[in-house]
Amino acid sequence: MDQAGSFVCIIFLAALTFLETSSYVCGEYLINMTNFTLEYTSVPNLTVQHEASIPGLFLGLANYGDHRIKQTILYESGKLNPAFTCSNASENSCYVVDKFQDRSLFYFEFQASYNYYPRVPKIESQTLSVLLQEGPTLEAEDLRDSLRKGMFTLFYGCPRAATIPSTHLIKVNVPLGQPGSNLSFSFLKECGCGSHPYAYLVLQDDRGEEVNEKSVVLDPMVSTFQLSVVLNYGEAVQSFDTPKLIYDHDVYNLQISGQGADRGGIVLGGEKVTWLLQDECIGSLDGTPRLATVFVPIPPFEPLSIQFSKDCGGGRPRGLFVGFTSSSSEIVKDGIVQLSPFTLLNETDKFLELYLSLQGETSPRSMMVGPPILDIVDPSVVSGKLISDMKTQHSLNLYEDLLKVGDQKPVTFSFICKRTGQTIVDISVPIRNRDKIHMQLVKRCKAPSAFRNSTYLTASNITFILITLFAFVLGVCAVRKLRPQKN
Repeated sequence: MDQAGSFVCIIFLAALTFLETSSYVCGEYLINMTNFTLEYTSVPNLTVQHEASIPGLFLGLANYGDHRIKQTILYESGKLNPAFTCSNASENSCYVVDKFQDRSLFYFEFQASYNYYPRVPKIESQTLSVLLQEGPTLEAEDLRDSLRKGMFTLFYGCPRAATIPSTHLIKVNVPLGQPGSNLSFSFLKECGCGSHPYAYLVLQDDRGEEVNEKSVVLDPMVSTFQLSVVLNYGEAVQSFDTPKLIYDHDVYNLQISGQGADRGGIVLGGEKVTWLLQDECIGSLDGTPRLATVFVPIPPFEPLSIQFSKDCGGGRPRGLFVGFTSSSSEIVKDGIVQLSPFTLLNETDKFLELYLSLQGETSPRSMMVGPPILDIVDPSVVSGKLISDMKTQHSLNLYEDLLKVGDQKPVTFSFICKRTGQTIVDISVPIRNRDKIHMQLVKRCKAPSAFRNSTYLTASNITFILITLFAFVLGVCAVRKLRPQKN
């Protein structure tokens, strides 16, 4: 039926050859009256000048991360967006892919009846390397599905050694799977340089707490921590190359693992890529920190970098302060004992309070402090113990405790004199992976103080003793009075 209708149309138009018009359109056919030929016009070409149209095909520029359409390139009506008809890089009306997107995703869809089949696009740029990274893919090829859709991705190889930003013209020609049918469009790409204002590195300890890179000293007890590259710009997408680790291999070993750690990858805007860092100290533990630097190339911008120190242990406990009062350091300052071994505790000193704190620029972020150890050289003079507080005087068996920067740890000892004399009292504080703190004092005692200060001679106990003695005296007197008198 369609062929018969076409034939009638041809006969009718041929009869009109006396008219000046040289060609006519009948249905889907273009009739050239000069050469008397037929041309199929359902999928016309889109020329470089973008004068023709392609109906039924939609093409849009989308976010690489969430595939959300940012800009329409070709409307379903067949009209091309004027912003994608650039002829040079200086046109102000052209669409510009900003410098924080190193790749773009192009999404297309059309009804199956149009029978388009996008092929590998031809990409042209005189000043920039542009690569087809993915696609074009075509989904829903099942004939029962009327909507066909797909996508392709372009990667922009912006200059790595640039010192100033640059803008480049890119032309794309997509064959649509029909003889002589192509979709052509053009746009601009901006390339950046220098430091990336939205990308940075974050170092976290084993507890997930962010570490300040300016003064970070990693704890010797922690051998596993995290490093993340963060991109704080919603629509951005940024490539990174393999991270580079710089350290002294003779005294330290550092390994990195995770997404893209061995071959590079990408980070999307508003997200982060996290790697696992594992380290190992090598050689003697003399308290000397190991230095390490991590570089993450993010071309074309300058590499991201972070430097930190690893506290491998050994030596004095730098940053540890001990005093008789809060925030003081007359006993230990920066891990060095200041207290004279001849410091005297008088007869009236029943308690000894110490305050431990971690502070200073050279200190690690935390330190594991063991329970203090009290050793009395002559226990016949005095006895002592570690207590919870002066009020209850309960014995305290402490476990190893975490001391963090800015924290204070109070320690209290109680003493009970037994006889007159004096003895040396040794107090040591174990520090994990460090030399322990050791200090000496002299405790002086008088015999009466042991009796007066005995915990048994409380007010109620004294009253009970006096009543008992009084009752005993009365009893003796009564017995003597009742005893028969001798003549």
